[in-house]
Amino acid sequence: MKENNTKNAFECLDDLEYVYDASVFKAFGKCWIDKNRFVEAITNARDALTQELEKARKIEIREQKIYEEAENKKEEMIRETEEMIANLDPVKEAELFAQQIVEKAQEEAERIHMEALETRDNTISHGEKVKNELINQGHQFLENVLKNSLITYEENQKLLFESLESHREKLIVAYEEIAPMVKSDNEETPQAS
Repeated sequence: MKENNTKNAFECLDDLEYVYDASVFKAFGKCWIDKNRFVEAITNARDALTQELEKARKIEIREQKIYEEAENKKEEMIRETEEMIANLDPVKEAELFAQQIVEKAQEEAERIHMEALETRDNTISHGEKVKNELINQGHQFLENVLKNSLITYEENQKLLFESLESHREKLIVAYEEIAPMVKSDNEETPQAS
């Protein structure tokens, strides 16, 4: 059972500790362990260490190669620069420098122009969005005012009818109470005359 493909060296060393901890008998500084498990754990640890060292060696070789390539590139760039300086005369150098400045200025102007266009477009887009939100809020406000007005009108009409009905009922009750008195007074008044 080879587990070194999935375990690193430290995990294999942990396995060795496990084999020791799982030993059958410990006394007088000695212990009995399962020889096969111990040999397997050591073999796995050795294989894992070998793989780790091989990886480290490959990384070291790759780093050395990158370093050498960078050194070569640096030396080549220095040589090219020295050759270029030796071949340039001051007038051509000044013209090249001026041309580079003009090109950079044109690139920067173009970048600023593009940013200004983008900012303008974003501002217009944002303005449109805010305008639409305000219009929607205005419509919603008017709709709510109209709903509340209709509800208020309907509620007031209902309250008025309820009040009129209540007063009508009170008038009927009052009339029913007063009518017999008025009849009896009317009947008494002609007799007294």
